[in-house]
Amino acid sequence: MMEDDEKPVRLEARPASEIPVRAFCEILLWPFVLTSDDARTGGRENLGDRMCKIVRAIAGKDGWEPVFDLAGHVDSDPGTEDSGPQGRKYPQAWAEIVYFHDFVQRALYHKTKPENWPDDNAPILLLRNSRLKRLEVDVEKCRMHFAVDRCNLYLFPGGVAILALEVSMQPDEAVRLSDVQNFMDFFRRWHVPFWSGDKEPGLLPEHIAWIWEDEKGAQQTQSFDPSQPNFYESHDRLLASDRRTPHPLRHWLAVLPSAVRDHLASTPGG
Repeated sequence: MMEDDEKPVRLEARPASEIPVRAFCEILLWPFVLTSDDARTGGRENLGDRMCKIVRAIAGKDGWEPVFDLAGHVDSDPGTEDSGPQGRKYPQAWAEIVYFHDFVQRALYHKTKPENWPDDNAPILLLRNSRLKRLEVDVEKCRMHFAVDRCNLYLFPGGVAILALEVSMQPDEAVRLSDVQNFMDFFRRWHVPFWSGDKEPGLLPEHIAWIWEDEKGAQQTQSFDPSQPNFYESHDRLLASDRRTPHPLRHWLAVLPSAVRDHLASTPGG
């Protein structure tokens, strides 16, 4: 209870535009369906075989490398000696794995010998791209810089894939909470959510740039203007798709390996 001479503490509300943000991290998950030429023409194909065929076409190209032990999906690559104290592998694995029941453990943390990869019986096939280093985004006239901490591609025997992208704000970045809220609302969209006015796309960033690093350490920048996609082209492409799936924005397509882009269900005829 409050004594008679005590005064209540008044909490002063502050708008999000006045609250500074010094650190921020977000994980984005983009699930999508993959098709095949046989599926589009009415043929039949074993889904597990198709997914293995796709991952073989991805592995080793444009920085995409297989992860043989799914316990290392977050920590350093298998085989490295600097992924934990005294060179122990996957320092986060214990707490994460034991959280689940054993039947979930077998599915989420499958381990395959390199000579047997890809295993068509594996519940999940995983590839990682460590060449995507940074992200630059303009939202509502605010430019924000992020480090790309994780770029993983999960493929499932049923024909589904998930792109997992983890980004974090640089420690010295000084933006407001309102800027971060706008980023979360705008950047997460992989297609135009709606069109307004004179065919103006809504809720898209003004500018996006991916910064990649090649095998020699040289950096390359891919810049996009997602706020100006062509309405009529997007509209016609949607109607041309048998599945009526909107076509992804170009900056998201740029992250996917070509073997995946070729099998997106949103492509015309898919």
